[in-house]
Amino acid sequence: MTLSVSPGASSWPDEDRELALAMARAAQALEEAGISAQDLLDDLPAAGEEVMRRIYGDALVDDLLREYRTGVKHNSPLAPS
Repeated sequence: MTLSVSPGASSWPDEDRELALAMARAAQALEEAGISAQDLLDDLPAAGEEVMRRIYGDALVDDLLREYRTGVKHNSPLAPS
């Protein structure tokens, strides 16, 4: 399969052409995998939570989620005094 970008892409700066080609490759990979843009958007919250848990730990993330859901401040050591 040949990837293509805008017909006028040859006059674009190198960075723009590279970005357009990367976007076309990403779109092709998603299509081949049967994944839609909406599938990616739907997975973002869970992926973000997973990254936060790896970096900050379960206790802090649980406190933050509880605060977000209830509007009540958590007792995290990172909370402002």
